[in-house]
Amino acid sequence: MHPSRVLSALIATALVSLGLSASASAVVTVGSPLQGLAASSQCGGSPCTLIQTGLTEPGATAVAPISGVVVRWHMLGGSPLFGYRLRVLSRGGGPSFTGTGSSAAAFPTGPGVQTFSTSIPIQAGQYVGIDLPKGAPLTYGNIPGTSYEGVAPSVPDGVTGLSFPGSSSFELGYNAEILPPPVATGISPGVGSVKGGTAVTIVGANLAELRGVSFGGIPAGSFTASAESVMTAVAPPSVKIGAVPVTVTTVAGSATAPAPFLYQGCKVPKLSGKKLKGAKKRIRNAGCKVGKVRRQKGVSAKTGVVVKQSPKAGGVLAPGAKVSVKLGA
Repeated sequence: MHPSRVLSALIATALVSLGLSASASAVVTVGSPLQGLAASSQCGGSPCTLIQTGLTEPGATAVAPISGVVVRWHMLGGSPLFGYRLRVLSRGGGPSFTGTGSSAAAFPTGPGVQTFSTSIPIQAGQYVGIDLPKGAPLTYGNIPGTSYEGVAPSVPDGVTGLSFPGSSSFELGYNAEILPPPVATGISPGVGSVKGGTAVTIVGANLAELRGVSFGGIPAGSFTASAESVMTAVAPPSVKIGAVPVTVTTVAGSATAPAPFLYQGCKVPKLSGKKLKGAKKRIRNAGCKVGKVRRQKGVSAKTGVVVKQSPKAGGVLAPGAKVSVKLGA
C-alpha cells in the first residue's frame, strides 16, 4: 500500500476510536435556512435591529446552542446602497435586548445569498440579529409559526433597547455560522529532535479556521488541516531537551493536547578531567554518541584524562550527535 494511504488509514482509525469524523463540520448555523423567502420589507422611518426569536423548520434554531465565535454570516437579497451589520444580542428581563458584538458594515452585491466574514464572540443562549439602516430592505418569508422582534433605533454594543413583537409567521432572510472552541485530544508522534522538522499529527475537533500551532509557545514551522478533526504541524527547533505543551489556536480560541511533545537531543556534557570510561558513560547518558578518541603521546586509555572535547560542553544537538575527546596527562 502507498505510504500516503497507510497514513490516511491510520488517521481514520484514530478518529473512529475517538468518536470523531474527518468530514464532519463543527460549524453550527443559527437563523433562517434561507429557503422559501421571497418578499421584501424594511424598518421604515428609523434604523432598527431585527432579531429572529423563533423558527419552525426541522433543525433550524434561532438561539445559539453553543458558545464560540461567529465566523461568517449570510443574508438573502438586500440593497448595495446600504451597510448591513450582523449583531449578537443577549435577552434581558422582559422585552429587551442588549448588543454584545457586531460585524463590520456589509454591502450586498446581488439578489441571491450574500456571504460575509466576521469574528464575533457568542455565548450559548444568545441571539443573532441584523441591523438595518433607515429604508434598507430585507428579504423575508411567510413561514407559519416563526417569530421575530425588533428594536428601534438599532441596538449598539453595550446598549439595551426595548423590543417590540414583529408580525407573526415572518422568517427573516439572514443567518450566522458559529465555530465552537477547538479541542485537541492527542498527538502522534509524541517525540522528536530538538532540531525540529518532525511532522506531528494532531487529532481533535473544531479545527476549522486554524490560525496557529505552537510547541512550548514557539510557532510551528508550518501546519495544514486536512479536516476539522485532524491536522499536521511541523515541530520547530528547540533550545532545550524535554516535554513541551502543544497548543492549537483557531478564531474561536485555543486548546492544548493532553499529552506533551518530548524534545529529544544530545546535551553535550562537561568531560574535562574524566577518565575515558567515565567520559563515555557521560556521553551516552546525555543522549550523545562517542566520537573519535585521540591521545597525547605516551598517554594510555587507562591512565589519561580528557583534556579537550569537541563540541564544547553545554551545547544542545540532535539525538546521537558525536562527541570526540582528546586524552592527556
